[in-house]
Amino acid sequence: MAKKARRKRGLLVVVSGPSGVGKSTVVIKLLKLDKNLRLSTSATTRPPRPGETHGEHYYFITQAEFDKKVKKSEFLEWAKVHGYYYGTPISSLKELLVKGKTVVCEVDVQGAAALKAVVEEGGLNAATVFIFL
Repeated sequence: MAKKARRKRGLLVVVSGPSGVGKSTVVIKLLKLDKNLRLSTSATTRPPRPGETHGEHYYFITQAEFDKKVKKSEFLEWAKVHGYYYGTPISSLKELLVKGKTVVCEVDVQGAAALKAVVEEGGLNAATVFIFL
């Protein structure tokens, strides 16, 4: 009897909590512990902080660009936090998960709720772990 090929499935690790709780610190530690982890890069309308690089820390985009992406359903989740918009691009996240990668996603509480709903609806072919701080 021939063995069926196992379907490769990624792992999504969602680190969530309110602003200032230490999400970034936890994510940085995780990424240092395991070099095979991949970070999901979010898009935001806020200006870059000192030391942040476009495409590495965030995709820094205009409000008009963000609105366009929302209308085209290009975000897995998005939220307004402290006057700025943040969103998780679907394409890059799914691309990594399809390859069987472990992806770390840092989101606020609203973002985690939206991701949880997507996961429960079967919108991602990935095992998911939520870490709430």
